[in-house]
Amino acid sequence: MGIVGERRDLKGASVIVQGFGNVGYHAAKFLSEDDGARIILIAERDGYVANPEGLAIEALKQHQLRTGSILGFDGATSFAGDMTGLEQPCDILIPAAMENTIHVENAARIKAHLIAEAVNGPVTFQADQMLRSGGVTVLPDLYVNAGGVVVSYFEWVKNLTHIPFGLMERRRRERRNHTICHGS
Repeated sequence: MGIVGERRDLKGASVIVQGFGNVGYHAAKFLSEDDGARIILIAERDGYVANPEGLAIEALKQHQLRTGSILGFDGATSFAGDMTGLEQPCDILIPAAMENTIHVENAARIKAHLIAEAVNGPVTFQADQMLRSGGVTVLPDLYVNAGGVVVSYFEWVKNLTHIPFGLMERRRRERRNHTICHGS
């Protein structure tokens, strides 16, 4: 089994992203630029924008920064106040904004083949069971956003100790060199 169906890459895969903050924006940007996926829909708290040919992510971000909303973007159709964007057909759904986004009431209407949880707890336990029994692959938040958690930990340590990242690496290198030169 590939990433999406039999395919082992993301080229042309249709992707829906819920949330266009830091995580959602970067997921959409990297998937569309580096992996060739089509970001067909971005959902936010005030509605969603969609374009089946793919959204221009950087232009959408500039529009959001200028207007305070993703709605009204020229390169897409806007659906104000509509929260059903996550239920549109797609290869990959990335909930990247809110906990409990997918729950018992809407799980049966989700039409994604793969869900990548980019926020903590976006799929409730019962919804997860429903999705999996329906053949949907769910990549848990523990794996999908673990990198962000690790980076946050190092930022926290850096801030607590007032040690710049370069100094931490230099100390590690000095200890390694000392071990090489002098033994244990």
